[in-house]
Amino acid sequence: MSVLLAIGVLLASPEQSRTAPIELDLPKEWRIEIVDGKQQAPGALLVAVPAGGFKGLRVSSTPLVENDRGVGADGELCVTLGSPRKKDDACTIQAGPADVPAGTREIAVYLEPRRFARTGDYRGELRFRAADIEGVSRANLRVVVSHGPLCPAAVIFAGVVLGALVAFLAGRFRTQQQLALRLLRLRGAVDLWKERAKVAPQDLLDLDESLRDADRENAAYILDSKAVDALETQAQQYKNKLAAARSPASSTAPKKTLWPSFLRTPGARLGTSEVLVAVVSAVVATCTGLLALYAMPFGRFDQYVGAFLWGFGIDSSVRGFRAVFQKLDGA
Repeated sequence: MSVLLAIGVLLASPEQSRTAPIELDLPKEWRIEIVDGKQQAPGALLVAVPAGGFKGLRVSSTPLVENDRGVGADGELCVTLGSPRKKDDACTIQAGPADVPAGTREIAVYLEPRRFARTGDYRGELRFRAADIEGVSRANLRVVVSHGPLCPAAVIFAGVVLGALVAFLAGRFRTQQQLALRLLRLRGAVDLWKERAKVAPQDLLDLDESLRDADRENAAYILDSKAVDALETQAQQYKNKLAAARSPASSTAPKKTLWPSFLRTPGARLGTSEVLVAVVSAVVATCTGLLALYAMPFGRFDQYVGAFLWGFGIDSSVRGFRAVFQKLDGA
């Protein structure tokens, strides 16, 4: 009688649950990148199905939190089993329960990020449960929300432009005012000599014409101080001639030069060197700034401030080119 009772208990006892873990056909960390609001390389997490299949499979996502600041993500992950979520389907952080028949090799888990606007590196977990399997299997989840390289490059370039503008106002503008004062003194002396002379000699007329050209170049910020030095020397020579009552010296032949026609004047060479240095500075600063500063996730306010200050402060990094052109100017 006792034997029959024992057999009846065994027959009535529920089926023992399998204890084989759920195997994931991917590394333990699943990384999802969202750049400028778009998911990069969307895909599915493949879950290996045991020979007997699954009963009541559930997949859920834990809340995403940024590790270094402890800030939660502002978006959500839509979890679906077997196929991607349709537009009309509700977005839930849990999929299932679903029965997977025996003989199925693997089932796909799809994650669709929605409304992720705040940049950051968020971490969480995917948890897998099944009614016929004990325990919970986990996969680390990482969602990186970032801006693309275009916006950081634009901010760095804006910093370069502003740095160049500040350098221009602090350098070229001040130099222009100093040269304007020297030209004003020369103009006063030339006008006085022209008033005293009944017929202005040719060298005085040439000096007057050179002063007019210098005024125009100085207004365009392309006048070099060496050109003003030459005018002052020319004016001093004329003053010495007046004192010694000498006749004007014969003009000397112009010195041969290898400069092309559009670079033969000091002002033209100075302006060309300024443009070249500005272009090289902008390109070098933007490229080095992206290499040094851009790393996903990128998009917080302090990161953009750092990119702008990088471009603003690197304007003087290639100013050595200017010294080379100035040496060529005096050759």
